[in-house]
Amino acid sequence: MTQLASPPPSPPSARYTPPLRERAVRRAPEAVVALLGGVVAAGLGLGAIAVLVLLMWITSPYPDGGPGDALHVAAALWLLAHGARLLRPDALTGGWAPVGVTPALLLALPVWLVHRAAAHALSEDEPDDDAATGDVHGAHDAGDADEGSGPGLRGPHRSWSGRPRLLGPVGTTAWLVGGYLLVAVLVVCCAQVGPLRAEPLWALLRVPVVAACAGASGAWTACGWPPLALPRRLRGWSYEIAVAVRAGLAGAVALAGGGALLVAIALGWHAHAVGDAFTGLTNALSGRCAVLLLAVALVPNAAVWSAAYALGPGFAVGLHSTVSPAGAHGYPPVLPRFPLLAALPHGSSAIAWAALAVPVCAGGVVAWFVGRAAVGDGWTVGRIAGACCGAAVVCGGALTVATWFTAGPMGVDTLARFGPDGWLTGGAAAAWTAAIALPGALGAWWWHRREPKAPVESAEDRAASAEGAGGQAGAPRP
Repeated sequence: MTQLASPPPSPPSARYTPPLRERAVRRAPEAVVALLGGVVAAGLGLGAIAVLVLLMWITSPYPDGGPGDALHVAAALWLLAHGARLLRPDALTGGWAPVGVTPALLLALPVWLVHRAAAHALSEDEPDDDAATGDVHGAHDAGDADEGSGPGLRGPHRSWSGRPRLLGPVGTTAWLVGGYLLVAVLVVCCAQVGPLRAEPLWALLRVPVVAACAGASGAWTACGWPPLALPRRLRGWSYEIAVAVRAGLAGAVALAGGGALLVAIALGWHAHAVGDAFTGLTNALSGRCAVLLLAVALVPNAAVWSAAYALGPGFAVGLHSTVSPAGAHGYPPVLPRFPLLAALPHGSSAIAWAALAVPVCAGGVVAWFVGRAAVGDGWTVGRIAGACCGAAVVCGGALTVATWFTAGPMGVDTLARFGPDGWLTGGAAAAWTAAIALPGALGAWWWHRREPKAPVESAEDRAASAEGAGGQAGAPRP
């Protein structure tokens, strides 16, 4: 009796690829979870601001409006935290005046929430028993999980069930940001009424950028910080680019830290005027708490403005005004009573010019980062110059973006400009960094090269020394 021959086995490289509709159905649960994660992140940030605003409204001795107006204010402040521009009623003209200065500490709340939501959505869980034994369905899922995951990930990412994730990091982040923006659209519609109103165009420009950047950073962290894909011409410079990015960001942090130190010195120097401005605004405890919270939220803004002051371009506290080490002129003699504005310098002095030590120290930080890499890997002069110039560009770009988010108008006419100019501040940061970091890194490299090195021992010398050591070890003791 003849036995039917079994069909030949399929090659191991061939694997089952489900159709597009089946893949969409299988990915739907993960997409819904990511979408809900974005909604929850937006809801937590909005709820935190709403609770704070309602607390201020309840404890105020003279509350204006009802709880509905307080919730509209909370919605507007949530959009302001993302960099959106608001409109407030102007008592003089009867129209609406723009408010574009974003409290940077308020910006940290949505950024942290979206970052954590993306990192949690892509975090790796412990696989269950079926996934550990490698069942048949897991093989099909693994083939689908490779799609969109990209190279450099920290192993196959797994969902809450322990099976390989079907939706890649890019898709998960996109769905999460989509859920966040869904809440943002509802908040923009809600913020069109009330004492503070949001400009829809600014909200549509700033909120997606903040959400996408924070979500991408969270996904990158969850994936184990994989190297970014570079163009083919730049792949040979990947290490130098990484050093330049780290050094430039370190220089930007040094500038912000130096600016914060200048703010602390200015507040201590004008302590009497700052105290009078704080106590003269209101006598109610709730009002003073609100002023204190606003001043604390604006401290990072003041640090960036002080960094611009130390770099040279300075900042403005009104239209056609400049506050820099060269002098303070052009701003109105009577400014709004606010503690941080009471600490403004009134002219040029030796102490003001001492602020130039801040960019010098920031350039020294960049030189230390680049010089350490150059000395350790034996770089050439061209590689050192390229890394220093790249770090200067990164530092200048970081200061430019920080200035765009911390400066803006506070009204019309005289109050139409508050804060430093982004392009001037970024250009000055890049120029200072390149001017200080390049000679510093080259000096460290030259100093290391001029140090006397230990002579290289030949093979014959090593053999002779080994024989001598062996003879001494075998000699009898006296």
